[in-house]
Amino acid sequence: MTVVRPHAARGLPASLFGLLLGLAAVLLGGAALAPAPVAAAPLASTGSPSLVFSEVYAPPDSDPAGQWFEIHNTQPNIRYPLNGLILATGQRRLTLQTTQVITGGGYTLFVFSPDAVSRQLVRPARNAQVLAVPDLGSLNPVSDALILYSPDGQVIDQVNWGTPDPAWPNANDQLWNPGLDMTALAAGNKDRTWGRTPADQDTNQPRPPTGDWTIHEVASPGGRVPPISPTPFLNEWTNVAGALGSLLLWAAFVIIAIIAYRFQRLRDTNTYWQLLLLAPSGLLFYTVIVIIGFSQPGAALTNEQKWLSFPVLAVSALFCLIAVGIFRRVARTLLEGD
Repeated sequence: MTVVRPHAARGLPASLFGLLLGLAAVLLGGAALAPAPVAAAPLASTGSPSLVFSEVYAPPDSDPAGQWFEIHNTQPNIRYPLNGLILATGQRRLTLQTTQVITGGGYTLFVFSPDAVSRQLVRPARNAQVLAVPDLGSLNPVSDALILYSPDGQVIDQVNWGTPDPAWPNANDQLWNPGLDMTALAAGNKDRTWGRTPADQDTNQPRPPTGDWTIHEVASPGGRVPPISPTPFLNEWTNVAGALGSLLLWAAFVIIAIIAYRFQRLRDTNTYWQLLLLAPSGLLFYTVIVIIGFSQPGAALTNEQKWLSFPVLAVSALFCLIAVGIFRRVARTLLEGD
């Protein structure tokens, strides 16, 4: 009877060959049972991952443990792993080490304290994906930034508020100057946040009408940022009264200019009525800016609109005062002549 034996490797005894085969089997079996390593986020060179910051809560005097922000995956059909991505504020940065994945069109809520949810300092949306990042410290409500980097250090998205400081370790020349106004969020009001509107828009501009970010009266930590309800034209009566008052005041100066013009025609004396007509033009300009400001999403004047309208209004008021003084002197001369 012939016994068939396995062929040993050339130059190796059969016993040693069997021992090596057994060892290989053990190693292969262990590798099969070992957990698969977590995949790192793709590098920026593979294309934009379409991850954006979508909502931030860090009002003045807020408890750092109650601050939060969220990231949104704008691609509805792509799951994106968070592992390997780099998060940064103006002062700190960390590399995420997690198995969590943002589903297509999904959100991930980031909190600064591991017990922020259990202590109800942050109340996530239902079934929200939450990730604590205590090593990131906290956010400065006056001036700070949130920056998301790919694993190879390329900026994916960022948002900042206040005036960026070039001395920040993570500062770059693409930060907005100035950024959002975090002081516009009432301290202790957990329902008011800065949010991206609409959630998938990314124009790299801070505010409407051309930008992305607006103040939301309803917070949605870890969920879809609710759209802002369409605001009626000058949505509050105080805004209407302010605009209407400016228009009436401008109209009053126009009437005075017409009276001055008639005095000039009747008495053949220069009353400088043109100055009375042009001096209040700043009132009309200011009113137009106010109407635009309170008609846009967010219903408030931006810093740019304030710097544009307020100085013009002040100069116009000064010219109105000069014009009225000149006309008063001319009118007094004409009346005394009678």
